Amino acid sequence: MKMSVATKKIFFYSCVAVLITLFLSLTFFELSKVKPNGSEITENKTTAPVGLQKIFFESTALNTLELNSKKQLVQWKKNNSEMTEAQFYGAYLGIAKNRIIFSGQNGYANAGTRSKFKVNSTVSVGDFQQFLDDIMVFSLIKSGKIKLNNRLDSYLPELKSSETISVRSFLLNGSNLVINKKNISKFGNTTSKSFVLKYLRVGDTTKQQVSADELLKLALITSITHKNYEDSFNDLIVKDWGLSDTRIIKPEVNQANDVIGYKYLKKKNILIQKNKYVAKSPVLGNSNVRMSLADLVLITDKVFKDSDYMNKYNSLFLRMVQRMKKVTYSSKGFQYSSNIDGQYLTVREEHKVQRVILVVENFPNKDMSANDLARRFTHILDIK
Repeated sequence: MKMSVATKKIFFYSCVAVLITLFLSLTFFELSKVKPNGSEITENKTTAPVGLQKIFFESTALNTLELNSKKQLVQWKKNNSEMTEAQFYGAYLGIAKNRIIFSGQNGYANAGTRSKFKVNSTVSVGDFQQFLDDIMVFSLIKSGKIKLNNRLDSYLPELKSSETISVRSFLLNGSNLVINKKNISKFGNTTSKSFVLKYLRVGDTTKQQVSADELLKLALITSITHKNYEDSFNDLIVKDWGLSDTRIIKPEVNQANDVIGYKYLKKKNILIQKNKYVAKSPVLGNSNVRMSLADLVLITDKVFKDSDYMNKYNSLFLRMVQRMKKVTYSSKGFQYSSNIDGQYLTVREEHKVQRVILVVENFPNKDMSANDLARRFTHILDIK
């Protein structure tokens, strides 16, 4: 059956209308992907927080207690009384198998603003930065960007003295390179795109010369990422491990949730948080990071649950960790302790029971240290 001329025109214009509608729809869809300033809107791939991250996200208070037995509760009350008597000023947090077992605090994180300790309170972590740097290096090894059998100078060509040092040997045994303390600032900083390796030389450590191993790790990381240390840190630590309140310290830049350290002051048998420690300028490689209490326990818990970090490359990562300063490591677990700018930190992890205990003090308590308190909490949790 043939269509009339009028019918053909109607059909033709209907098709044109449909095509125009489709074109306009596609155009609108593409335009909707562009912000007013012309930049493209990318899909948000950030997943919603789960497990411990979700718990910390929903509440920043330190007021949890979930013990399993009456014996534990009896010991907990006794310990609380002793903490009160000792006038403990600080915070504590214990997790096991993806849940908070206990948390609490006393005193002020910042007495000047009368700010209490919370899970997002940030502390200077000192040499714990070495643990984070080891994580970054190991991540680059896992991704194939660093080859363990390659010479260190294949990544750092300016390092003329490393001809016989492989990356594996460096990570497990260190180097024989040192740097004069006064030259560390000349070596570079956290925003340097490259480091000046000429300040490193073969020698023994002295009062004026310190090991250059941690600085070499920073140089190795940035040579692979082609970014400065701060940006590499944000990518490989903050983003990759889902942290929320971890940052590189910048001189004279403070945040409201920063914990302040205080000097010892006692009047009429009362310990007083009044005289602040003046924070020292960060030293590249070992005092550049602040972390929240939540982030400290999260990354410690995650790393030691990761089979790659525990077992891959003949337990390389664990052997790297054992070389860290202020760390004790055994088959049971890992413990790190530090004191920087009047902030006393202890992180204790136990593999088999999947447990992490964190204690931080910001006052030099002579009767109850962070280490002592971490041991007490471990004992309570071990009670059946």
